[in-house]
Amino acid sequence: MGGFQLFSIRNNRISERGLKIHMTHSFNYKLTFKGLPMGITNSGKNHKEYIYDLLNNIQSTLGTFELHRNNLSIQLSLDWSRAITAIKTNVEKNFFIDEIYVEFEKYKDQYHSIYEFFETLCEEIPNETEIIMLVSTSEVNMPVIEQMIKNFIYNLFLALNLSYPGLLDCFQARLDFSDDSQNLKLSNYEFEKCWTDETWPVIQYIPINKVCNWFNENNIWNKFVGESRLDKCLFSILHFCEDDKISPSKIVWLAHALESIYEIPQSGILNSLKERISIILFDNYEEKRSSIIKKIKQFYQYRSNFVHGSLTIHTPSEELIDSDIHQDYLELLFQTEEFAFRILVATLQQMIIKNWSSFNFRTTFEGF
Repeated sequence: MGGFQLFSIRNNRISERGLKIHMTHSFNYKLTFKGLPMGITNSGKNHKEYIYDLLNNIQSTLGTFELHRNNLSIQLSLDWSRAITAIKTNVEKNFFIDEIYVEFEKYKDQYHSIYEFFETLCEEIPNETEIIMLVSTSEVNMPVIEQMIKNFIYNLFLALNLSYPGLLDCFQARLDFSDDSQNLKLSNYEFEKCWTDETWPVIQYIPINKVCNWFNENNIWNKFVGESRLDKCLFSILHFCEDDKISPSKIVWLAHALESIYEIPQSGILNSLKERISIILFDNYEEKRSSIIKKIKQFYQYRSNFVHGSLTIHTPSEELIDSDIHQDYLELLFQTEEFAFRILVATLQQMIIKNWSSFNFRTTFEGF
């Protein structure tokens, strides 16, 4: 197995009362992940400068952490060197199909065919990369430590994908530790899809240090149970990203996240949701207000139909997803998910930029 674990005494201290020795133990973890970003969106927009900026600051910003759970504390050090090199290589070497033909014209004298050229390009593109994590602690409680590391990875997934949506994919990731390993399935697919629609809501790149500061101020790195509305929203997004099924049940996680972050009351849910999203995200988009409000209404109607038993449900068999009878069903499902997810990402990005941790919506009345 690719994992490994190191025990070592990093520091010995003799207490004032006698000869009690405090030992610091160290453990290595390795996170291996695939699906490296290309720097080009599905709509063809070049975002390479955003990824380079993020990578140039990632070691200094996300290099060391102090994590706590109950009475256990750990020091966590991350080595990003291999990941930085691999992602930069992927951004530099990757091409869309139409670009390959253009590049081939430059070097066609060196290859027998375009297929040989394509194979050479693929050999230069890294398939996966890794982050090495060193844990230091004075107490050894491996089940708790392993849960703390996994929780940290989930939050790291959120932080990087809120900085540049689509940067980190943990869908086929593997966490190696000791003589064991654990597979992760956090997909960044919906984060990547956020760049497809460049109209509303606005999705943007946020420097990773600003995202990390926001996480620090809201103590997100050490959260295990979602109690605040912000926590509930973030954890709901994680549940959504971890569910790899094609199912309308995932809509419930998106609705829960939206209702949490926008502090929606139990009555008048749809009207409150439309009004509050409008307040936060409608800047300079008044001319599109009616069409956007219509989409929000369609999303919530889809959620209500599913929850209350009115939605037509198709077979879960994925063997049938290419048949004509499923196309309308799937198209509506995917569009509904993508629209709600973009609203969530745009909302959280606004909160990060403005350093907000919550909203306080009030209805005012003034008589004359």
